Amino acid sequence: MSISKTTSRFAGVLGAAALVFSLAACSGGQSVAEACKVAEKTVSEAQADMETAVTEAMSGEGNFSDLFTGVNDALVKAEKEVQNAEVSDALKGISTDFSKVGEVFKDFKMPSMDDIDYTDPEAMAELEAMSAELEAKSGELEELSASLEKSSTKLQDLCNI
Repeated sequence: MSISKTTSRFAGVLGAAALVFSLAACSGGQSVAEACKVAEKTVSEAQADMETAVTEAMSGEGNFSDLFTGVNDALVKAEKEVQNAEVSDALKGISTDFSKVGEVFKDFKMPSMDDIDYTDPEAMAELEAMSAELEAKSGELEELSASLEKSSTKLQDLCNI
């Protein structure tokens, strides 16, 4: 699988993550409507953290599992603060999926693409190894992405967005 296909699949997972932020921003309180307002603050704060983590991970400075840890922590926090069982259940599905994605990326580091010398055989071998590792993860990531989308849709339906 080419790096661009692998990158596209990863971008799909990140797209699902962005969708979760916009959807989860509607959850948290007693009624569904109140629940949807309470979690907005928690999740929007996590979104800023995720943007920083994405930048670091893509530059080779961070660990990809860190992308999902902060988001998952925020979703778990929102889930605990939400008293509405339906919204809490939807958040739990999303946080479970995020946790699983984080496990897939545990200890995965992307080399800084800016620092790669494409004429250096060792650098190219490192890039190929990274590509192979992402390719090996792609099937599991596709399943998790589908599950995350399903969980997100459940929350979207509850919050009428």
